Amino acid sequence: MMEESDIIDLEKRYWLLKAQSRTGRFDLETFVPLISPPIHQSLSEGLFNAFDENRDNHIDFKEISCGLSACCRGPLAERQKFCFKVFDIDRDGVLSRTDLEEMVLALLEVWKDNRTDAIPELHLNLSDIIDNILKTHDTTKSGHLTLEDYQIWSVKSALANEFLNLLFQVRILIIS
Repeated sequence: MMEESDIIDLEKRYWLLKAQSRTGRFDLETFVPLISPPIHQSLSEGLFNAFDENRDNHIDFKEISCGLSACCRGPLAERQKFCFKVFDIDRDGVLSRTDLEEMVLALLEVWKDNRTDAIPELHLNLSDIIDNILKTHDTTKSGHLTLEDYQIWSVKSALANEFLNLLFQVRILIIS
């Protein structure tokens, strides 16, 4: 949970950003410059959508405070669920092969931007990485990952954990 002082700071910042927005709303155009960099451009829209719970193309104060709490402060399962929403591009509740391709490409960029050490995924082609994820974690054998499948995969994935670490910075970027 967020501290009361954090909520007060966030509220001041939220109304300031909203007032400076061209549309008078906290929309994608307002959101992206705040977080990118360090959040890779390819993840910006997915991250915005994860905050925009009611899908009205802008983030209200409740969505920003709940989203920040879920992605930065919540228990691991909540933070993983938030990440799943970032990667579920078509918002159908599963990560399809296309969603997984976008996710892995973005996570590899995040890794390369933030780390110098090597991991096996850096040496494999995209199709092999996706095949491996699906073979090992697609419990329903339907060619996609459910939220539960994703959570099990992400616990052991260096790529997913690096993204979780990066999300901690989002709170600082938005509040400061």
